Amino acid sequence: MKYLLLIISLCPLLGSAQQYNDFETNWNLDIEIDTTLPNNIWQIGPPQKTLFKGAYSMPNALITDTISYYPNRNYSACQFRADMGTLWAFPYFVMTWRQKLDFDFKRDGGWIEASYDNGASWVNLFTDTTYQPLIIGGAPIDTLADGTVAFTGTDTTWRNMMICWSKGQGTPPFPLNNVMDIRLVFRSDTIASNHEGWLIDNLEVYPTVIDFIPDYPSGTKYNFALYPNPSDSYATIELELDKPCSVVIDILDAQGRLLKRVTDSQEPKGLRKYNTTLKGLGPAEGPLLVRCIVDKSHRTQKLIKGHY
Repeated sequence: MKYLLLIISLCPLLGSAQQYNDFETNWNLDIEIDTTLPNNIWQIGPPQKTLFKGAYSMPNALITDTISYYPNRNYSACQFRADMGTLWAFPYFVMTWRQKLDFDFKRDGGWIEASYDNGASWVNLFTDTTYQPLIIGGAPIDTLADGTVAFTGTDTTWRNMMICWSKGQGTPPFPLNNVMDIRLVFRSDTIASNHEGWLIDNLEVYPTVIDFIPDYPSGTKYNFALYPNPSDSYATIELELDKPCSVVIDILDAQGRLLKRVTDSQEPKGLRKYNTTLKGLGPAEGPLLVRCIVDKSHRTQKLIKGHY
């Protein structure tokens, strides 16, 4: 695969523990835009649109075209490599950035993928049931018509977004390698619409010993348990909340399509249990996804349906 290297690292003194790109003069994180994709609209430059009038830190940002609305029938991607060589000494690995959105709701959207095996395979982080990264920041996430879970809709507030991986999570435990590849994907459907897309600035990745989650806007600490698993008849979703908050629980198929909304409610602090039937949901046997959104903080777990 051929790439156009848009940014060259000029800050080796920052070391491998912290990588950063403000899309001006302060970076050691290289962004690659895939030049083999026809009409890849990811660009770095000054936003000059109606809703996207400027960068978070002026003048430049990463954006789906600096001037024009995004076209229909478009697939665009850019990626970077996160150096996790020092993660063994830290319990968390974090990706943070600022963003604005303007998508045709549930038709077009953008999502973030990770490759834990040097690009051999990719997983949508919104439905990553192996390492279950926590995604917070308050931006709208929903299921597109084709089943992809993505950022979608219009959100013109500068959101302070965060994805947090926990060391030792998953099987085999995270991290697998000294590097992790991250890909930012945009896709539009066949219907043309006058929307501006995805605007990103001040991108940063680093390992840390600090749990930032309680300090983020809309951040809530909570425990999320799912049982019995496997099960062919019912499931119990258990949440222990540290404060009153909004709770949305969805059951999705393996492709991310919504099968059932278990609850969409305001809940008090404390332990909450939600019992739901699995009858008539998806295949008779196989994987389902249970997505929990607590104050717009997302977690997803895999539920195996059937007798095993």
